[in-house]
Amino acid sequence: MNYVRTLLIITIFLFRADHLYTAEPLLAPAQSSEVQLPLTIDETENLLKPSPTNTAAETPIEEKNTLDTWNEHLDLLTIKGEYWDAANGIPLDSWRDTAFSLAEKIVKNDVNLAEMLKTSFFDAISAKVTLETKKALKRGTPAYILTEEFDQMIKAAIQLPVIETLPEIKQPAPALIPEIVSSEPVAVSEIVPLPQPESTTTAESTTSTDQSAEQTAETLQQEWKAQLAKIKTEGINSFQTYEIVNKTHEAAQNLLRAGHIKENDLQSQFLDALESRAVAGNKDLFPLNIQQEMTLFNNAIHIFNPAEQYGYPSQYDYPQQPIMAQNNAQSQQEFAAKESQLQDQLKNLEQQQEEDNKKYMIELKALQQTQEDEKEKNRKLHASIQEKKDREAALAKKHAELEAEMQKIRAAYAQQLAAAQKPVTPEPAAAKGILSAITDPLYNWWYGINPEQSTAPIPRVSRSPEQENVLNAMVANIADPADQNAAKAVLTRFDDLLLNFRSAEYWDAQRKRPNDKWIEEMRLIVKDIVLQHKIMLLPAVGEIVGQSLTASKAMSEKNIQKTIAEIKTLVQEIYAEEQRQKDAAEQKAQLKRAKKEQKQLAQQRIKDEQDRIQAEEKRKIQLATSYKEQKKEWNDFLLHVRQRKNVTEQDNHQLTQEALQKSQALLQLAGELPNKNKTALSQKLKQKFSVALLDQQRNNDNMVNIHRNIDTFNQNINKMIQ
Repeated sequence: MNYVRTLLIITIFLFRADHLYTAEPLLAPAQSSEVQLPLTIDETENLLKPSPTNTAAETPIEEKNTLDTWNEHLDLLTIKGEYWDAANGIPLDSWRDTAFSLAEKIVKNDVNLAEMLKTSFFDAISAKVTLETKKALKRGTPAYILTEEFDQMIKAAIQLPVIETLPEIKQPAPALIPEIVSSEPVAVSEIVPLPQPESTTTAESTTSTDQSAEQTAETLQQEWKAQLAKIKTEGINSFQTYEIVNKTHEAAQNLLRAGHIKENDLQSQFLDALESRAVAGNKDLFPLNIQQEMTLFNNAIHIFNPAEQYGYPSQYDYPQQPIMAQNNAQSQQEFAAKESQLQDQLKNLEQQQEEDNKKYMIELKALQQTQEDEKEKNRKLHASIQEKKDREAALAKKHAELEAEMQKIRAAYAQQLAAAQKPVTPEPAAAKGILSAITDPLYNWWYGINPEQSTAPIPRVSRSPEQENVLNAMVANIADPADQNAAKAVLTRFDDLLLNFRSAEYWDAQRKRPNDKWIEEMRLIVKDIVLQHKIMLLPAVGEIVGQSLTASKAMSEKNIQKTIAEIKTLVQEIYAEEQRQKDAAEQKAQLKRAKKEQKQLAQQRIKDEQDRIQAEEKRKIQLATSYKEQKKEWNDFLLHVRQRKNVTEQDNHQLTQEALQKSQALLQLAGELPNKNKTALSQKLKQKFSVALLDQQRNNDNMVNIHRNIDTFNQNINKMIQ
């Protein structure tokens, strides 16, 4: 009986070991020397139960300790000069061998950590090369070749055969041979095979199953498309958005379980939805990081991209429903608290905006008042200008009237002089006009028996009252009586020269025109009339002379014009000299103004440069102060990261985003400070943030994946530097 019991135990163990892989029916031994006794149900179940071990519980602890050792080993490279072979440009062999050994051990325990090991090893080597050589890691260098050797080692370790622990499959208990009570031994020819599950179904059940499957597939597809549509257009805060994303993960998993779609199609459709959400540019939607969300989605559907296989674990990785519910409740509380905080910030922002609007309205009102004042000033200025224009127009009109009146007076004067030159028919003395005293001698002189030989000057006779009135009108604008008398004397001399230009003293018979003496005296008289006493303008004087000479009929038109031009030359020369002096004075004034403007411009430039230098110095001081404050905030933030307790993946994701914001502010300030090196600062930022997360992990009992946060931080810092 003991032998039979032992044989059955061995058979059952063989069934557990072999049947799971071969799926072949278990057969009992063909022969037995003793009659086999059946085991009880309790004994059979006890034999089928695995022996209690702590392997499952010990594996995470071992993995945790190994990962800690791995991270601490990588941290050794952050110390400048340590573990570094400067001659070959790579870490020391002792460090390298330990790293390879630790990585091989980790990847054998969990192949899903392979890409994390590659990335962290590459980043550590790259940071070490930059720390030691001040240069970036380049292809073909010994350090880069070392990273490739590491990747090959990881690849080889993954390809090693791994014995998977398959889940226990309960099979129906084997059919045992009934005990035969007999005095003679009975031979057993064969053992009845284990009963197999029925595989045949009726045609009706098959048809019903196919229809149900089609309906299920259509329902799952509709749910999947509905979730994708929500990702594109819904989710105004983090709580709503992550709830939609989680439901999308669940819909994708349901489709995969039903076998109605391929993983690549799910990835493509989910990526299109994320990109559509980003392209839409709706500021009200909560922003999503496409790379991170694709990693989470890949993990949820158990598709691990080589570069993203260690993302945030999905909610389906936690089979313990009470713990998951507790975590979801905690996340909801955190999201609600964050949303409340954001609402408070939004309210404060709205209050600040309202205050800014009030301030703007006050400034606008003051500006409008200033504009109204300016408009009033402009109106008064325009009124003053218009008033001035009106006065000028009135003066111009008055001047034109006076000029017209003076023109009449000058015309009358010219007519008198011209009439004195004309021959007239003798008339009775009573019938002669006011110019008879002048015209009679002229007539006798011109039309005597031998007028060509009569060269006696025309006698000056006293003027009539009408002639005196004309002279008085011509000098009426002269205020000083003495100047008036002098002006009348000039006009009298002007009359004499015009009346006696054919006298022997002034006539050039050969050229049939007045001689040079008459021309010179007339030039001086014209100067006094035009410039000194301002009785007439030069064109009026020329007109009067022309009328008088023409009336005599003793000169040709050509000689008359030549004579008029010659007597004008002196005044014209004086005019030209005055204009030249005026132009010279104006040019001198312009040069003086230009020099003054240049001097003012030079002074303004000096002042502007001084102001610029002062502003630049003040700006540098402000930048240095801001950099110091930002650096203090950064250090306080790192201390906060280290001391955080009971952190979750979402907490570290939020901390990573805050770290990137603070790092960007520091890098921007460092770029404007001449004594700061952005590249060196970026390496320090990556190093300190990684160390802070490692310290956080050491200080917490629960394990969270921090390497994704480190990679995300490092990649974004590299983009900022580029």
